[in-house]
Amino acid sequence: MEENKQTKPNPVDSKVSTPATHSKPRKRRTKKPTVNQILGIFLVALVAIGLVAGMYLSYQNQDNRSAAAGNTELLVTPTTNNSVALGADGVAQIMIKPNGEKVQAVQFELTYDSSIIRVNSIEPGSFFTSKSNNPLVHFNTIKQSEGRLVYGISFPFKTDAGDALLFSSEEGIVANINYTMIGQGTTTLELDLDGATLATKVVSTEVNTSVLASVSSGQITTAVDNQGARLFLKRVNTAGTFVDGPIKEGETATYEVRFDTNGNQVIGVDALVTIPTNFNVTAVSGNSEILSIDAESFDETSRVVTISGNTGSNPESFITDNNVLLGTFTLGAVQADTDIPLNFVFESGSRNDSNIVVTAQTGQEPEDVLFSAEGTTLTVEEPTSDSTVEVKVRFQGKSRAEADKSSDVVIEFKNTATNEITTVTTSTNSQGSALASVPAGDYMILLDAPGYLARQFGSTDQPISIAQSTSIQTIDLTTGVLLGGDFNNDGIVNEADYAFFVNNFKTDNAIADLDASGEVNNLDFSVMRSNWGAESQTF
Repeated sequence: MEENKQTKPNPVDSKVSTPATHSKPRKRRTKKPTVNQILGIFLVALVAIGLVAGMYLSYQNQDNRSAAAGNTELLVTPTTNNSVALGADGVAQIMIKPNGEKVQAVQFELTYDSSIIRVNSIEPGSFFTSKSNNPLVHFNTIKQSEGRLVYGISFPFKTDAGDALLFSSEEGIVANINYTMIGQGTTTLELDLDGATLATKVVSTEVNTSVLASVSSGQITTAVDNQGARLFLKRVNTAGTFVDGPIKEGETATYEVRFDTNGNQVIGVDALVTIPTNFNVTAVSGNSEILSIDAESFDETSRVVTISGNTGSNPESFITDNNVLLGTFTLGAVQADTDIPLNFVFESGSRNDSNIVVTAQTGQEPEDVLFSAEGTTLTVEEPTSDSTVEVKVRFQGKSRAEADKSSDVVIEFKNTATNEITTVTTSTNSQGSALASVPAGDYMILLDAPGYLARQFGSTDQPISIAQSTSIQTIDLTTGVLLGGDFNNDGIVNEADYAFFVNNFKTDNAIADLDASGEVNNLDFSVMRSNWGAESQTF
């Protein structure tokens, strides 16, 4: 999530005078440092602060993401197909070749197929640990549902006069990525130069830009003992992201039926899934993008969902990929229970159950190459009532005790486990508190109000927890202030907002009256101008 960006305002020049203050400090006899000592301390501290700020700013501001002119190479190993057995653990590594650069820090974002491997942890590599027992890890986030991880690491920063910043110009391992093979197929481990969250960079002690010259990807493939195909289920949310965990009575769960061909030339697939009475089937659909003819149904008597189709009459039309979407079905939970099975109808050698079929040779019997059909379980919990929370808000310009802090507000609660968003439109009272009712869970919160920029509170790593309770819980968001000046609610403070301000100058317009004094004046202009160029945050 990007922080509000601020640039120098330009509509009106301002003169700011700073009042002088006078005090009489007590005199103490101290030994004065020499000029050389002062310069040494200043330069070392400046470099250390610059490195920290550089890594932080690259995380927040993605404007300059391409690899800079430098010599350093980053490589992912294994660089070519490396077979790992299904269910086995493995280690991928981020290797570095400084090629003469004095490397002090590395940050990277790496993508992978989350249906094939599950990343369990990321640990510092020998490049950093060989020279320091305590390298600084700045970012360490695994987004398994997105198939993405973010990592940033550096040598410790030395700030004592006379100490040099640690660096290394030797080849080594930046980080060890520990994973488990959870699916069939091949995944590419790719370093993302742009990065959805963090640009991939290498920081040197000698220059103020990235010295990364190139990156190389790696590959991991599931070791297969047979050439059989498989069927499996994946649960997804409304955004299409793979999810797990229980649902409650009255909620729905959508499953994707997928298959791996394992290199077979597949021309037809039949998937049959048994649905227990804990669920109603609300929707069944096939993937028309890969199927020339398809059929979907739910039989109430046998309680079997069927998704079936083939690639058509063209003899050159077949499927050889893995992790292919066959279709989806949606369940509505009606009865609570734990670990409710959702299994494929499949028995080796049977013909009228789940099948994955390849083209029969002339004069030969048709061949079903389905080797395994992997179901899943789902837990349904008793329904629970929403919890009521009191959200405390701080508006820029209204910190005075007598200022009226009442305002319309929109509060979005994003569940960090399911990514579901609950939107509550409400109002704060004169003290800046608003009531909202949401299900218990861990959340990121996005808060917006007329005349102000939206701001996010909480994160995936440090969510805001709401417990199941009949008592009102307090969520104090006053640690972060809503920045004023976005009068037209377009997510940025700019000339359009200044035009709104001018049109309402010396009126009682409630949106432009950012300090709640009852009049739109230059005090409100000061608030808007202080945020010139700043933008709203989003999830």
